[in-house]
Amino acid sequence: MRAIWQPDRTAIEKTNVWHLMQHLSIADREEFLAFSISHPETFWAELERWLGVEWFTPYDEVLDTTGGAAWTRWYTNGELNITHNCLDRHISSSRPACIWRDEAGERRAVSFASLAADSRRLAAWMTASGITTGERVALCVPMLPELLTVLYACWQIGAIVVPIFSGFGASAIASRLEDSGARLIFTAESLWRRGKCLPLRAKVEEAMTRYGIAKKIVELDEIATLTKDYPDTLATLPLASNAPAMILYTSGTTGRPKGCVHTHAGALIQTAKEIGLAFDHQPDDKFFWLSDIGWMMGPWTIIGNHHFGGTILLYDGAPDYPDGDQLWRILEEEQITTFGVSTTA
Repeated sequence: MRAIWQPDRTAIEKTNVWHLMQHLSIADREEFLAFSISHPETFWAELERWLGVEWFTPYDEVLDTTGGAAWTRWYTNGELNITHNCLDRHISSSRPACIWRDEAGERRAVSFASLAADSRRLAAWMTASGITTGERVALCVPMLPELLTVLYACWQIGAIVVPIFSGFGASAIASRLEDSGARLIFTAESLWRRGKCLPLRAKVEEAMTRYGIAKKIVELDEIATLTKDYPDTLATLPLASNAPAMILYTSGTTGRPKGCVHTHAGALIQTAKEIGLAFDHQPDDKFFWLSDIGWMMGPWTIIGNHHFGGTILLYDGAPDYPDGDQLWRILEEEQITTFGVSTTA
């Protein structure tokens, strides 16, 4: 196989991987990979420090395998929170947290400060409504900026997010609600695809009615009204490293969908590692991965980039509407530096 591009030494020495290797006194890539495998405790300790993860309570040890490798406990007795690392500490940033575009050409930019205020008010409303640490909260929503408000509000108080693909039918939505035990679901009245308005809330309600699931529904555009009288001063909770943050479901194409539990330490540090090293995140980057929030690349994009205070783009719509140049127009107009897309798209 012949490489079509090879970085020169100057380009290599500007990368985050190179700087981390220098920090670890490692000479080349193969040695770096071998070190990460043969010295996992040292590697993951050095990595989280290099990534700048902030802890409320320092951990005692990186990994505890006394229960067996499959049941390893990471960063034992440490306390942290995704919302603190990805949102709270960036509220003074001049960079937007999110740029939103839709297929009709609408655009919005959301700052870290306004996102923090909105999520804190929602967290206060959720707390007053009886949503506590460990409760499951589902999202079946279009790719709108308000979904960020929901995510960070949930993580702030220790609620567990259950993202559900907005294109699913009532049966698929119901199975994930039943399995997760979510008793609050955020949705929207409708979504737009290829210039057509498609019902969404009705589909969620059908799932709940047909399958006898009693849940509370909140639409994204109701959040501002629900929370307007709540303060934006709620403190972010310190949570155990292994506290669940999300339940992400497999597609179900090979059997019953399986809920994969992602923790506050695991989701934060792994996604930050991938964005920081594999994608070489730089301060001026603008990151766009075409995804629904129900696919893992949605939360992955948000957590991994916001850990560094980076700007993400959320796109709501079909990738080829109104024509096949839609995505390329957005990339050019928004000066996107990193773009990801599935092979099917």
